[in-house]
Amino acid sequence: MALRWAVRSVAKAGTIAIIGVYPPEHDSFPIGEAIQKNLTIKMGNCNHRRYIPELVGMVRSGKVDPSRVLTQLEGATSAVEAYEAFDQRRPGWMKVELGAHGVGGRAAPRVRARGAGTRSPGSGS
Repeated sequence: MALRWAVRSVAKAGTIAIIGVYPPEHDSFPIGEAIQKNLTIKMGNCNHRRYIPELVGMVRSGKVDPSRVLTQLEGATSAVEAYEAFDQRRPGWMKVELGAHGVGGRAAPRVRARGAGTRSPGSGS
């Protein structure tokens, strides 16, 4: 649906950029409408290596605060479960950071999920 809205809302001869990782079953695109409007489509996964040095510099200088993006912290029993929740696109699992944080005196995987007003599994809110 978002791709249809993008094609319909962009001006003739405009450009649509699609980034991210999409599962194989997402194989529908309004190609006819895009061609009729003479649109340019640019897509692909993010080139992380290109942006990491600049982003790290922005965090170091205080220009960017990553904690504003990763707003929820939830426990997970394993990284596999956390990835499955992210892969299933459960509410609150748009951006995920895995890290070891002490829980009850022992290290345990923790997950941060992006999204204000969203609910992570097991959050109880």
